[in-house]
Parts: sequence; structure tokens; C-alpha cells
Amino acid sequence: MKAYSIYKARFYFFAKLLLFLVFLNGCSSTKFIEDNQAIVKKIEIDSIPSKYKEEAVNYIQKDIRPASKLGINVGLYNIFYSLFKIKSVGKPAPVLDSTLVEISRNQVEKYLQSKGFFKATVTSSIAVKRQRAAVEFVANTGPAFKVEKLGYVIPDTAVKKLYYDLRPSFTHLKEGMQYDDDSLSLEREKVYQVMKEHGYYDFSRPYIRFTVDSAFSNSTAHVVMYIDNPEDKSKHTQYKIGETNILIAPTTAGFPDSVQLNPRKFRAIRYTDLSGRFRRNPIVRYDFIKKDELYSSEMENLTYDRLYELNVFKNVKIEYIKESDSTPVLRPLVQMIPQKRMSNRVEGEIPFNQGTVGFTISNTYTNNNIFRGAERFEFQIKGGLQSRIGQGGGLFKDIYQRDFSMSATLSVPRLMVPFDIPMMGKNGIPYTSFSTSYVYALQRDFFVRKVFLNSMTYEWVETKSKLHTFTPLNFEYRFGGILLDTTTAEGKELVLNNSYNLVFAEEKGS
Repeated sequence: MKAYSIYKARFYFFAKLLLFLVFLNGCSSTKFIEDNQAIVKKIEIDSIPSKYKEEAVNYIQKDIRPASKLGINVGLYNIFYSLFKIKSVGKPAPVLDSTLVEISRNQVEKYLQSKGFFKATVTSSIAVKRQRAAVEFVANTGPAFKVEKLGYVIPDTAVKKLYYDLRPSFTHLKEGMQYDDDSLSLEREKVYQVMKEHGYYDFSRPYIRFTVDSAFSNSTAHVVMYIDNPEDKSKHTQYKIGETNILIAPTTAGFPDSVQLNPRKFRAIRYTDLSGRFRRNPIVRYDFIKKDELYSSEMENLTYDRLYELNVFKNVKIEYIKESDSTPVLRPLVQMIPQKRMSNRVEGEIPFNQGTVGFTISNTYTNNNIFRGAERFEFQIKGGLQSRIGQGGGLFKDIYQRDFSMSATLSVPRLMVPFDIPMMGKNGIPYTSFSTSYVYALQRDFFVRKVFLNSMTYEWVETKSKLHTFTPLNFEYRFGGILLDTTTAEGKELVLNNSYNLVFAEEKGS
């Protein structure tokens, strides 16, 4: 113990010495720069409303932002660079650069103008003392402009009706609000999503633009949103879904150069499995891109999510093929590359605890597609021993505890019930799980226990925040007993002192 204490004291000494050197180098960074240079130690932004100040700091160029007060990263950089010429450790001290100061001033000014302070100006000043610089940005924000009037120019009547019908559910633009560029960007993104969810496959964000007129004496602005038509067209094209092709690659390596599609189709879906490892229904069940419905990016993303959630494909790609220029119909092509089907994992553990030593080892076999329908099967065997040490014998001469368990679980990605139920899966894949397990535990001269567990469980997702679990079958059988010798004085005393615990253990083991 004495040698350990000396080693520990030396370790703490060197650690403290290293920390002190790092701190010292961080504080004395000026000796690593030229005489005509200065380290930025302080940056302040004055005369900005408090709710904008934190975000305005992000517009200061990173290369002139002061280091933390401790300067650990700077100290590490100085040590490693001066000794080994290594620049990848730590961070160099922020050297004053007037060009970066001007860029930062301009960026802060533009940020304030984007928040409705159209007349905002920002000035900068630099104070240098002993090669340490302090930079100050002073803003004159001027009045905050309000949106007095909103206007809309949408030549396509169908798009105009769609926008006006759905606008109350998503818009953040209102007359009387303070102007904010972020609100316009959010409105553009919402309009883009609405268009992509209602059949407008070719629609893109540049079709949406805004004009802002702030030439008014009462600090107000007029904002007009335009949704332009495609070039050389009088309206946007709304597409419907046609025949779907679902194609599964033969191996995990991907698709070959040429592919022969299945000549047959059922319910407008042509299913081609080149691997021969997947049944049709379990895959098609989670294709939400349906024939004769309008194209929807929401249904496309939902199909992506559920196919990946099956956990049998490492890559899913959905493309659309236009039937012709005159027919607004899209033919989806769903391409999937399977992942490895089986895996085997071996784990080991060696626990030490107050004069005992042991080991636990387990082997887990997993098959993600055992019946060709994305059913997940898992089989595990686990065992361990625990032995007392320090009794003068070998490491495992005094084994007092043995554990062994074996379990199997099968999860099917649907609800297996003997009656018709509505289609589920839009909020999450439902599962029916079957599990069985056997557990054996023996503690020498104390107890032995054997447990058989069998259960059947349904899991389904009602909403994104509501998960249901129902277990109609749960069979559990336990048997075992206490192994104390009550004919000896030691055994009788042990029973007397632990009568409550022993009765409780007997009831659990029976």
C-alpha cells in the first residue's frame, strides 16, 4: 500500500505540473506572436436588444473570438507547436485581424437588418495594450419595422386555392408582426412541403420568392409573396401514381448490370426479388405509395421509414419514372439492397466482488429474416460460475454459485390475430412476439431454482407518442427449494435469523 501511495502522489504531482504549464502557456500566448501582432482577449457587442445579442455573437468570425478564460486549448497548442511543431493539438490564440473585424461588423449589421431593423448600422473599435486587443461593436439599430400589409401573387389558380385552404394551419406571417427574414424562410419551406405533399412532384423552392417594400415613413413594410409558374408553362403539373416496381437486389453487394423484371404484377405492383429471400406480402404491406393517388412526399418518406424499420435492408432508394410528357403519371421504382441475414455474438464478463471471482459467458445468435418475412429470431445461451478466493485453494476450488439460462424470441412484423383488423404501420411497425426461456440458478448449501417462462405479446403504435403493449399469454412455472441442513446447530441458527427471507424465497421458488 505504501508503494501505491507514493505512485499516486507522484501521479498527482505531474498532473498538476502539466496543468500549470498549460495554463501558463495559455496566459502568456503573446510571446509566441510577432511584435506587431496582438491577441484578441475581449469582444463586446453593445446597444443590441438582449434577445438578439446571443445570436449576434455567432456572426463574429471564429478566428478572432477570444479563447476561454483558462486557455487550456491555447496552452496545449503552444506547448506542442513550440516543442514538436504539431498544429493538430489544441487551438492557436486568436490573433487580431482588422479584415476579420470588418467582416464581422458587416455580418452583425446584416443580421440586425434581417430582423427588421432596416436602418441598423454597426461600428467597430479596437483597443490594443501590451499586445492584447479588445474589440467593441456598437450598434445603432434604429426603429424595428412592422409588417403592415401582406400580399400574394399566385397565377396558378389550383395552387392559389390549395395555399389559401391550408395557409391557416401552418403560416407564421401575420400583419402587425415585426419583420423577420426567418419567418419568410419558414413560410417558403412550409409552402414547399405542402406542394410536394399534394402531387406537385417537380415543384422546387426557387418558385417561391418575396419582395419587401420598406419605403414608408412610419417604419412599416409591405411584403408580397410570389409563387411563380414554371418557365413556358401556364400552371404547375400535378402528378398521380401509376404502376409500382419493387426490386430487391440479389446480394448485399447490390444490383447487377442487367435485371430481368417479374412479368407478372398484382394490384398495380410488380414485385421482383432477385435474392429469393423475401416473401411479397410482408414487404408490399409497408409500401404506402398507392396507384391513382396524388404523388406525396409524405407517403414517400413514410415508405422509407417503414422499410428501413424492418431491419432487413441496408439501402432503400425510391425513384420515379414519368410515363410521358403529356400524361401526368409517375411510376415509382423502389430499389432495396438486403443486409446480412444472420449474426452471432459472443460476450464474456469476469466479475470481482469482496473475495469472490467468477465468469459469465454468453452466445447470441440472431436471424433477421428467418421465415422470409422480416421475422427476427434470437437465441441466447448464457452461463456463469462464482467462486470464493483466499481460502488457500485454487481459483475455482470453492465454487458456490452456478447460473445457466437459455432463451429464444421470435418477433413478427405484424399483428397475428384470428380476425380482420385495420391496416397499421403509419406511426410504427406493429409486432407479435413469442418468447420462451429457461433459467437455472444454484447457490451451494442455500437454494436451487428453476424457472420456465413463455409469453406472447402484441405491440403497436397508435400515435407517435403512444405505444401499446398487450400480453394475452404469459405462462411462468417456478420450482426449487432451500438447501439448508436444519439438523445442524449452524443450520438451525441460520434459519432462525433469516426466517422471513427464507419463507419469501420458498414462496418464489414454488
